[in-house]
Amino acid sequence: MDIIHSSHSKYLTDIKAVWSRHQFGPSGNYHYITNNRSESFNAFIGDAREVPIIDLIDSIRQKIMTKLDARQRCGLRWKHILVPNALKNIQDARKMTNEFIVRRSDDMRAEGTSPTHQFVVDLIVRVCSCNRWQLTGMPCSHATALIQEIRGIDIVEFIDPCYYTDSYHATYELRMNPLIDRQLWEHIELGYTHVT
Repeated sequence: MDIIHSSHSKYLTDIKAVWSRHQFGPSGNYHYITNNRSESFNAFIGDAREVPIIDLIDSIRQKIMTKLDARQRCGLRWKHILVPNALKNIQDARKMTNEFIVRRSDDMRAEGTSPTHQFVVDLIVRVCSCNRWQLTGMPCSHATALIQEIRGIDIVEFIDPCYYTDSYHATYELRMNPLIDRQLWEHIELGYTHVT
């Protein structure tokens, strides 16, 4: 830091977490971004970090088995083609559509104009110049405004399949088998002597 200009050094020292989605590729389809995976994992395993490795792995296995079961049960209650979070986002986008004037170029392309901005929507390639649709995989309010004007199409057709309930079910369909107590495991001769 000593070789950096003092004003830059102060900025880099004082900077707080500032994130921008512009550095992320449009193919990720993420609506929520978190960068604290190790902290989340440590919180997930809790006090098991302090136990011997076999007990740690077994604790992690049990937590994952329980989490998978909980998510499977939760998903079974959903009756809509979309997961609840996607439904809420689409409802929010629909509420904002009255702020836009849609000027159609043809059935699949238009400009969405608000008092402060103008965006171009192309339903064929599923893009909006605001980039939200490309980043999240869900039509933004501009695209939603155009979709609502076209008879005979459903907004669900324009939502990335990762938000479908079937995709959620496929993600959590893995079943983990319960294990018996470690004391009852069959002893296997490894062919060498373990020296401590």
